[in-house]
Amino acid sequence: MSDFASPVESLVRKLASRHRLEPVDRAAIMTLPYKQRTYKRGSHLLRESDPKRTVVRFLQSGLAYRHKITSSGARQIFGFLLSGDTLDFQHILLNRADHNVQAATAVEVVEVERLPLEKLAFSHPAIGRALWLDSLVTASILQEWLLNVGRRDARSRVAHFLCEFTIRMDEIGMSRNGQYEFRITQEHVADATGLTAVHVNRMLRSLMADKAIAYEKPFFTVIDRKRLWSAAGFNTLYLHLDQTETRLGSPGQ
Repeated sequence: MSDFASPVESLVRKLASRHRLEPVDRAAIMTLPYKQRTYKRGSHLLRESDPKRTVVRFLQSGLAYRHKITSSGARQIFGFLLSGDTLDFQHILLNRADHNVQAATAVEVVEVERLPLEKLAFSHPAIGRALWLDSLVTASILQEWLLNVGRRDARSRVAHFLCEFTIRMDEIGMSRNGQYEFRITQEHVADATGLTAVHVNRMLRSLMADKAIAYEKPFFTVIDRKRLWSAAGFNTLYLHLDQTETRLGSPGQ
């Protein structure tokens, strides 16, 4: 279960990480009517071709992922969703879903009415800007994932995935001293990096042998962040972590 006093707080925190929100903006978001739902691991939260909903949903706790399936049944994952991430924000404007969202763990989802959220985006420019920026950052991350799958070697792909996931866990306060629960399977990592699960396992072992990481289920630990960053050729620029303030995202910066 989530530790937030109000289920909407995770959305407030996420939007505040994209653009500065004044107390009046935060208070306005907290007044949005909402419903909570829980889903089991493996549940489909969104299916390709689903029609537009009257609600916008975001993840309160747990882990989910975006993916598409080819005609032959192969799966490509192109995004993981953490606390505060919206599941179907595109439904504010688009009539149908163009991909699937599935729960990687048990998840808590919060639904807010679409029309009140739209009104807030217009009546509170900071909220509208935060939502807009969040969409732009998501697009930036997709571009980096395309580069990762298309041009990096296997070891760099896996290392890059781990770098990004580690920073995102840092951002939501789910890691401590470089350690966090890693509830993603090697099959998930494989489908996110265009590799096989066997190949992912080999790359993880290689990174562990280099003492860049440690992994003892369910805990993942970054032992040497600089070494892991180097293996990935990682640069935090595409994550746009400095939207509200200057932050240190990479070793040596």
